[in-house]
Amino acid sequence: MEGSARCKYSPSKTLIKITDGKGQATYDHVSQEGPEKDPHLYAEVTPMILPTNDTEGRLESIEKQHNRLLEDFNQFKTDIASQIASLKEINTTLMTLVMDSSQKLQDSMDRLLLKFSENSDHLGQQILEVRREIVTAARKQHPNPTQVLVHSFEWEVTNVDHFSKSQKEFSSHCYLIPHLDYKTHGSVVGHKDGRMRLKLVGEFGHSFSRNSLQRNTKFECTAHVLDKSEKLQELIVGRAVGDFNGGNEWYLGELSTSDLKKRGYVTKGGNISLKFTIEISG
Repeated sequence: MEGSARCKYSPSKTLIKITDGKGQATYDHVSQEGPEKDPHLYAEVTPMILPTNDTEGRLESIEKQHNRLLEDFNQFKTDIASQIASLKEINTTLMTLVMDSSQKLQDSMDRLLLKFSENSDHLGQQILEVRREIVTAARKQHPNPTQVLVHSFEWEVTNVDHFSKSQKEFSSHCYLIPHLDYKTHGSVVGHKDGRMRLKLVGEFGHSFSRNSLQRNTKFECTAHVLDKSEKLQELIVGRAVGDFNGGNEWYLGELSTSDLKKRGYVTKGGNISLKFTIEISG
């Protein structure tokens, strides 16, 4: 047909609106056959199927860890108990060693004290013998030797265990030295360690005058422990040399209750007998 234009056939296209993220719209023609598929958007995806027993597996794993921790804890507790038992055994052994050592040390000290007392007694006896020899020699040299007045008195101390630890002072009965009108007595002071300090104490009477000062008031006092059964020799405690005008108290020595018991000077009733010997030159 004249005057008519021929149109080339082309597939019909549809105009579509495309909006970007900023709200801007554009238009494009899409074939009716449909848009081409994006291979990235329409790729086949294999779905991940979770195993149905996943929870049971986790529980089993947790239970295994719990059992392992419990086993480790029990082993640790067993090791601690074993170490504690070992330490207790070591402590018992050490305590036994300490007690044995202490007992051996105490025994050694007791033996040394006994030996010292025996040596002191022996030395005291030798001193007395030498003194007697000197006095005998002096008498031979002087036709008219100085007269020596000897005074002595005894004192029985009862319940020495209580007495020695009382930390108090106890006195014997009073003894009078007539020609000096001097009253004297023994005195013992107890200590908590079981030892006793022995002293001689005295004072002049009212009749002591200035004329009496011309008399010799120098003296020597010796203290002894006696054995009433007479099976043991007299035990010398100590001695003091002094002047009745120069004071009123003189230290004689110390006594040990435990030592006297070991040596047999304490009676079954717990008593000891003391003797004080006072020598004064006339």
